[in-house]
Amino acid sequence: YCFEVREFKNNTFSKTMNNLKSFMNWAQERAYHNNNSFRKFKAYEENIEVIYLTPKELMKLYTMDFEKKSHEKARDIYCFACFTGLRYSDLANLNSSKIHEDFIKLNVTKTKSKDLIIPLIKQAKEILNKYSGTRLSPLPMISSQKLNEYIKEACEIAEIDTPITITRYSGSKRIEKTLPKYKLITLHTGRKTFVTNSLLLGMSPYQVKEITGHKSDSAFRKYVNVSK
Repeated sequence: YCFEVREFKNNTFSKTMNNLKSFMNWAQERAYHNNNSFRKFKAYEENIEVIYLTPKELMKLYTMDFEKKSHEKARDIYCFACFTGLRYSDLANLNSSKIHEDFIKLNVTKTKSKDLIIPLIKQAKEILNKYSGTRLSPLPMISSQKLNEYIKEACEIAEIDTPITITRYSGSKRIEKTLPKYKLITLHTGRKTFVTNSLLLGMSPYQVKEITGHKSDSAFRKYVNVSK
């Protein structure tokens, strides 16, 4: 059903199975059932390509002049994610009490990490200063769906169009596509851009993990492989 009807990719299938097993465990602990068949379900995530902006691409996007305010705002949010490694949920919850002169201090929503310190580089400060004292402060947040739409358009205008070949599997079926990079850019690639470029520019994996709050070595290893 997942592969033939819903056409899930393997990683989507894996996440679905993990959610299902978590629910079945929860229900079994409360004596709603005593069926252990679900424990036999196995699904493995595959390593996929790390899509990120190179330092040159990032600075080209950051310095681009846009005619539309929607593109300018989306660019500012995305670049801020690239400069700090923050997720959408943390950007959306950002407020002045968490922002200090040279760093952001926050509790991460997704991983429940407490007192995470995120250094603010020059460009990140410039973005915050741009909206300081306005009704949009600290960042001009919009819905994630609209944000991803506008980011793609902004990257297309900035001619971030290097061909990227991505390979996915749906069961044993191999699906390969070559697309211009801007079509693959979402806010989540901002975090990937931060991690990959930090490693490429010489920051130690330990330091990067301290900033991003990554808990798992396996989740972080793919960035180290790319930087190598």
